[in-house]
Amino acid sequence: MDISALNRDVRASELPLERLATSKEIPQDAKIQEVSRQFEAVLLRQILSQAQKPMFKSSSVGGGGSTNAIYQDMVTQQLADRISQGGTFGFAKVLEQQLSVQIADKKQEATKAATAPESTPSMDAPPTKKFISCQIQPGKRV
Repeated sequence: MDISALNRDVRASELPLERLATSKEIPQDAKIQEVSRQFEAVLLRQILSQAQKPMFKSSSVGGGGSTNAIYQDMVTQQLADRISQGGTFGFAKVLEQQLSVQIADKKQEATKAATAPESTPSMDAPPTKKFISCQIQPGKRV
């Protein structure tokens, strides 16, 4: 009887950020996409929690207390996660594009530095610094 090994694909959304950064199985683009989405979700949580705060505290509003606050926080978290997963807010996409450009620039600089020949100044070469001399003449104002 031949039993094949389980081949499970790992998704970026299933990993915590600490493991996501060091994972070799997930491509760089998927990492950037997930980090951008999670940052958008954090931003949305902040926006939604501020939007749900009442302007004026009132004792007539029922359900105050810690239980209501916990429930409201859980609803805000889920709502923010769902909005960011749907991609309707759009901030994650812009952030993903910016991060991709920055990472590409850093890779390009690293390859340029690695392939550039190391230049060592020779003893015969003239100094690269230029000094400007100032002549002060008596009686003249500068």
